[in-house]
Amino acid sequence: MWTLVFTLLLTLVMTTLGAGTIASAFYHPTSPFAAPLPAVSNPGNVMGGMAAMFILILLAGPFLTAGIYGLFGQAVAGNSITWSSFWRLGGRFYGRAWSMILFLFLWGVALTIVGVLLAALLHTVGIVIAALLAIGSWPLAIRMMGGLFVNVLTWSESFRGAWTGQGYGAIWGGGLVALLAYIILVGLALVLIKPLGIVGIVLYFLVLLFMDIAVPLWVFAVYRAVH
Repeated sequence: MWTLVFTLLLTLVMTTLGAGTIASAFYHPTSPFAAPLPAVSNPGNVMGGMAAMFILILLAGPFLTAGIYGLFGQAVAGNSITWSSFWRLGGRFYGRAWSMILFLFLWGVALTIVGVLLAALLHTVGIVIAALLAIGSWPLAIRMMGGLFVNVLTWSESFRGAWTGQGYGAIWGGGLVALLAYIILVGLALVLIKPLGIVGIVLYFLVLLFMDIAVPLWVFAVYRAVH
């Protein structure tokens, strides 16, 4: 619910900032709906609107992440939460959301560098090894997120804990179960869109909604059980 509300609020604010003006920058003059758009003639307005929206998303995105993952993590930790806890946890865990983003960025950069080197040295074999490293290293991300949002550890404590070997197999297997469940259920719902029509579309979005809640809860629960 809060993801929907937050998305609508962001959409409203970005529209107020001039999303239409920014969209007009990509306007195609050969469109059958062609009409004069004077705002395009002022690149400064377009760039200013784009910068404002980028800053808004940059600031609001981590708050949404902090609120949602805070709800998941604290629910798994057994702490009492209510509908309104989203806003409290969003503020409390805002810095932790940035910590998670930083870790995922560094993790992605490291995997990319290793993957490029392996591909250059070993070609196809190197690509396969890089893919296996990516799959095999996801317990690092799960431990980091669990440390930040379930056990409420500091960034440094969560980072150190990410590299421990405790429960590696359980966390890796739990992540694999979540991934396979997501692929199978969402894929099945996607296939049913064509034969079921509008019912299939509704079913698809319901499955997406369910999995977007079930997957992080499951992963956090596995982390909690191991620790």
